[in-house]
Amino acid sequence: TTVCPFRVIVDTREGLPWHFTGIEADQRDGGGTLIVQLITDRSLATGDYSIEGYENDIAIERKSVGDWFNSIGQDRERFEREMERLAETKFAAVVIECGWQTLLFDFHQYTQMNPKITSRTIASWSVRYGVHFIPCMNRRHAELMTFQLLNQFWRQKQHELKEGKQHDPTE
Repeated sequence: TTVCPFRVIVDTREGLPWHFTGIEADQRDGGGTLIVQLITDRSLATGDYSIEGYENDIAIERKSVGDWFNSIGQDRERFEREMERLAETKFAAVVIECGWQTLLFDFHQYTQMNPKITSRTIASWSVRYGVHFIPCMNRRHAELMTFQLLNQFWRQKQHELKEGKQHDPTE
């Protein structure tokens, strides 16, 4: 086993949190099963997941398929305020627990909304707010993608620290 070098903050309001279990560590990190330490007793200003010490720099918002359609429909104004907060971070993503096939073609069990609203909202908000929208195949894929985003952000920050380009906010 290998212990993840950073701790993941899971917002206290996250209704159906991921646990990041069963992830294989890279060979360069020692291989084996990765143990991801979670902090579950903190509220995040924005998003559902972040890295301890980098809460103002990275935010990942999780959306189930039903929540996605509700967020761009009935709760659109509230969700757009969330986009404004996400835009203030260095890296922000909305990871959706379903793929484009469901969002654009197999959406009928979730909404009567015209599927153009999904693609146009993603295009518009990606440009306006600089937020990355990442539809995934399913819940597990979304969990793994979120971990990879957090991991890549961490690695990039460690590289910048090593090069002397940044101060370590965790100190």
